[in-house]
Amino acid sequence: MNFSIKLVENHSLFLNKLWNIVRFVHGQIGLSTTSYSDDAAFVQEHKDELATNERALLSKLNTLIGESRKSFEDMMVSDTIGSLITFVRDEFADIYLEEYKLTKDGNHNGERVLSYAIKTLLKLLHPYVPMVTEELWSHISGE
Repeated sequence: MNFSIKLVENHSLFLNKLWNIVRFVHGQIGLSTTSYSDDAAFVQEHKDELATNERALLSKLNTLIGESRKSFEDMMVSDTIGSLITFVRDEFADIYLEEYKLTKDGNHNGERVLSYAIKTLLKLLHPYVPMVTEELWSHISGE
């Protein structure tokens, strides 16, 4: 078995970044009072009203869901984890959250999209880091 200290360090840094992302989201939306299915239904029903950056995020998120499901079924664990880490770090944190910070004052749907996106990402990460995602889920939902 290959064991890489560098990989362990990188994943530790990622989990720290994920924790900070959830703290930021919690600071923006507070405790999420809506269920995941309610957020998903809202996003689906209001997709025509969403800002361009929100539609782009949701499109990429749907692609990630499909790819993650296929990789998980094919038992390509390292591919799935790599895709999830890359998406959370590069797409969600570095692009979407930065755009959210700039547009949140004039955006009526931003909090629901943010709630749906973070919950989706925690669900996708759950098979790989269950104790971490359960703690983070309870932090944003109060459950």
